[in-house]
Amino acid sequence: MTQSFSESDMNFEFEDDCLYRIEESSLLSKVNKRTDKTNSYSACECVVMINGDVTLIEAKTSAPHPNSKENFNEFIDKVASKFRDTMMVFYAARLRHPEEAMGSKLRGVNLETIGYRLILIIRKHENKWLPPVSDAVKYKLRPFLRLWNIKDTNIKVINESIAKEENIIK
Repeated sequence: MTQSFSESDMNFEFEDDCLYRIEESSLLSKVNKRTDKTNSYSACECVVMINGDVTLIEAKTSAPHPNSKENFNEFIDKVASKFRDTMMVFYAARLRHPEEAMGSKLRGVNLETIGYRLILIIRKHENKWLPPVSDAVKYKLRPFLRLWNIKDTNIKVINESIAKEENIIK
C-alpha cells in the first residue's frame, strides 16, 4: 500500500512500510504541546526509505535570494533546525516510542549502519539558484554532519522538476 500527501503544493507518494510522517506524528505533537513555542521541535515533512537510505525530506514553496542576507540566513537556520530536530525525533521514536506510527522498514533498519540523506525541495527555484542554498545548508549543518558521520554529498537541495525526475514527487 502507498500513502499520498501534499506539501508545499507538491504531491508525495511512498510505500507505507517505508514512511514516517514525522511532521504529523503523535510524539512530536505531544512534546510540543508540553513546551512553549520557543522550545518546541520542528520537523521535516517525512522520513522515508529511498534506495536503502533513511531520507529526511523538507519541502518549501520558495526560498529567499541569497543576497537578502537576513531573510536568507533565517531561512537556512530554520531548514537546518528542522533536519536536526527530525533526526532527534526519529531516533527517539525508534528507540523509546514503539507506539509511533512508522513504516516497518524504517522501524527495522539497523541504526548503526544505515546511510542518511537530507533533501530540501524548493518548488519554485531555478536550477541556477540551487547551489548557493545547498552550500549554505551544508555549511550550517557541518557539525551535525560530522556528529552523524553523514557525507555532505548526501545533502541535496533540489527543485520540483529534479524531484519529479528522481521520483520523489508525483
